[in-house]
This record gives sequence, C-alpha cells and structure tokens, in this order.
Amino acid sequence: DKYVDVYSQVSYDGGSTWQTTATTTTLVEADSEDCGFVLKFRATDICGTTRTLACDGNTTLTSGNTQPSTEMKTAKIGSCVTAIGERSFHYCISLTSVDISSGVTSIGYYSFSYCTSLPSVTIPDSVTSIGTSAFTNCTSLTSMTIPNSVTSIGGSAFRSCSSLTSCTIGNGVTSIGTYAFYGCRSLTSCTIGTGLTA
Repeated sequence: DKYVDVYSQVSYDGGSTWQTTATTTTLVEADSEDCGFVLKFRATDICGTTRTLACDGNTTLTSGNTQPSTEMKTAKIGSCVTAIGERSFHYCISLTSVDISSGVTSIGYYSFSYCTSLPSVTIPDSVTSIGTSAFTNCTSLTSMTIPNSVTSIGGSAFRSCSSLTSCTIGNGVTSIGTYAFYGCRSLTSCTIGTGLTA
C-alpha cells in the first residue's frame, strides 16, 4: 500500500503564494508502484464566505472547487483560470457576486445553474462560448449582456430565469440553442446582434 502526505493549502492573493495549513497521511492506492503527489485546493476559504478560485496546475474549475456550495457568497476567479467547467457553481444558492477574470474563454454547461441568489454576472470579452443550461434557474438574474466575443449560446442557457427583464446579445453570436430563454416570463426586451444565423 502506498501513502502520501496530502497538503491542504490556502491562498489570499489569488494564487500567487500558498500557505500549508494541514498535513494528513492518506492511503493513495493499494499495491501501487508509483506514489508521491501534492493536492492543492483552488477554492480557498476567506472569512468563511468568500472564495478565490486560483490555479494549481489545472486551469478548469469544477464543482469540487466550490464546496460547500451553500456557504459561498462571493467568488473571485483567478486570472490563470481559462475554463469554468461543468457544474462549477451548480446549486451555489447563497452566491450573490462572482468576478470572472479576463482569462476565461468558456462557461461550461450547468456551471451557474440554480444560483438562485445571483442578481447579475459580467461576462468578460475573452469568453467565446456559453454552454447548455449555464445559467438555468438563476431566478434572481435581472439582466444579461453577452459580449461580441461569444459565438454560441447553448440550449436552455437562461431557462427559467424568471426575473430576467432584458438581454443584449453581441454581434459575434451566430447560434442560440433551443429553449435558451424558455420560462423567462419577465423578459420584455432583448437586443439581438447582427451575426445570428440560427
């Protein structure tokens, strides 16, 4: 059996420096021929409710980086992160603010789904795609601006965003998936860019 010390680390400067907070001897694998690696938490707890998502060698965020979801109120995504992966912030029901860095190029499917307390999201110009159901059931979301850099919006991307009253879709968007705005019963205004073909 192979064991390794797994280090729990925190960063208070967006991932520039890390501090070891705990060391635990952990069974890695029974009858292994290889061992010796270090785990680093990207979702660092600051004052209990604010988390900074920074890099640790993997630049895609996943749901494992944002637990416990019911406690996190604000999130700042580090500049080294290039992709917000599937279900990254899924059911983060207390999340009220998220700062997405300009390094992010894609927002994966269900990434912010059921973030029912999130009133707004600023999508940076670096993002090129918004995945299926990315913001579905974000019932506090009131407006959305899709920058020109985005070329596709996945199906059900904003489904059941019942408080959404207005949206602006940039000229770079060529396709909007089925049911993208289904159930947005408060939507009264939507400006669609000139690039849309489907």
